[in-house]
Amino acid sequence: MDHINRDAQQCRDKWEKLMAGYKEVKDGIKERDEYPFYEELYALLSGKTLQKDIDTETNDAGTSHVQHRSTNIKEAEKAYASFDYDCDGNEDDKLEQRPSHKRKKSVALTDLQTIQAMLETVIAQQQTIFKDFLDTLERKEQLREQIRQEQEDKWRAEELAQSRILSDTMIVLIQTLVAERLGTLKASTLSTPVTCNQQPSSQSQMACMKRSKNWKRSEVLQLIRQRGEMKDSFTNCTRRAALWTELSEKLGNQGVNRDGKQCRDKWDKLMAEYKDVIDGKQKEGNSPYFHELSAIMEGGSTDTG
Repeated sequence: MDHINRDAQQCRDKWEKLMAGYKEVKDGIKERDEYPFYEELYALLSGKTLQKDIDTETNDAGTSHVQHRSTNIKEAEKAYASFDYDCDGNEDDKLEQRPSHKRKKSVALTDLQTIQAMLETVIAQQQTIFKDFLDTLERKEQLREQIRQEQEDKWRAEELAQSRILSDTMIVLIQTLVAERLGTLKASTLSTPVTCNQQPSSQSQMACMKRSKNWKRSEVLQLIRQRGEMKDSFTNCTRRAALWTELSEKLGNQGVNRDGKQCRDKWDKLMAEYKDVIDGKQKEGNSPYFHELSAIMEGGSTDTG
């Protein structure tokens, strides 16, 4: 009617924004200067505008009509206060044109419809928000599960690779040890049986077996001499199984029938006694081969080899 083209929803939204700004000023959140409609809303909501209408109609229509209208105005103010100022002036004018009892019934029905509409809107918004919240939680849970699965797959792949590397290393080590052991056994098989078979009788074989446990002094001296001659080879070599096999073959050529392991074990015992004398743990007289060992070890390393 005033040539303002706005529908009901637009009017309602604008009114709610005006009331929100008014409440912020009332609560001290904003200053009055920052809200341009504070004075008009304050006058309206505090009853000043309505009181002016009462005074005007008092002059025109008389005291009785003013009292009747004042009652209607107070009822309208209660409707504003009860439903958060969600009514406008045009509705009051329509109510004023009806009898008092019909107006009260119409206001109550309108208010119930407004409350119902507001509740339905709030419930719909809450349902939408809750649904979005559940969807967000589900997506986050799926993302966490995907990340966890990728990490587990990565760890399993790393463990499998480490296990394969360890297995390959163990296989190579075992193969190396087996090859060295087979080489030692082969050299022992080729040297010892032939020498023993040269004995003409079983008694000679028993004597040969007996010599495999106890070393004669001449055999020990030969061992010390041969080990001294090969000292440089033992010093410069890390894998010495083949060197001990070579040393046992040289001893075999001189009539000392010992394999590489026997030569090495005997040499380790000799070096242990020698070091005990050097360290003062036992006397020199307790080591019968101390002077021979000193002769070959003089100026060199005491590595047992």
